[in-house]
Amino acid sequence: MYHRQYTGGPLGGLSPDRGFPSGRSPTDVSWPMSDEDWRDANLALAESLAEIPLGQYHRLRTLAENIAIGISLLDPMFDRYCLICYPKCDELCCETAQVYYHFTDLLFIHVLGVEPPPYQTRSKQGEPCRYLSLKGCVLPRVVRPYLCTWYMCDLHLECFFAERPKEQTRVLGLMERIRLDKERLAREYTGALEASGD
Repeated sequence: MYHRQYTGGPLGGLSPDRGFPSGRSPTDVSWPMSDEDWRDANLALAESLAEIPLGQYHRLRTLAENIAIGISLLDPMFDRYCLICYPKCDELCCETAQVYYHFTDLLFIHVLGVEPPPYQTRSKQGEPCRYLSLKGCVLPRVVRPYLCTWYMCDLHLECFFAERPKEQTRVLGLMERIRLDKERLAREYTGALEASGD
């Protein structure tokens, strides 16, 4: 099991003053980060979660567990697509796409109670993903940036459209449910944090 993320920008409740470059907030993590900045962002998030009353935290945890179940149900399909497509791919997304953890990814991971990955996907613009190995991603899917799960390249789409219509509908419905649950997790986290400060 794993935890957290929010793509809508900085959230209230976390101090933006932790020595981040250009006045960035610890909740604004979707950019190349030094390992120190990454540790600070995770620490700030963990400290904010400790302020949330237990009852509200349990509701967040239930949402995170539902998200993790949804991702685990998608995992076999995406693993199969990667095995099929990798030999044909001239431009690996992990090398060229500038994907980063968003705050909602970290929120999900922390609430789930899983150890966050040790660093952001890249420390500098233009680098390949730091979690890419010769055998693919070294991270379990549940702790990868969610973009790595829902994004389908052209080769993946060919595989997807070859599935039965019923399976396509199931997968799209599952992906939409995960998206909505992550948005709800972010909203409820923000609400719980604001309520704890009253």
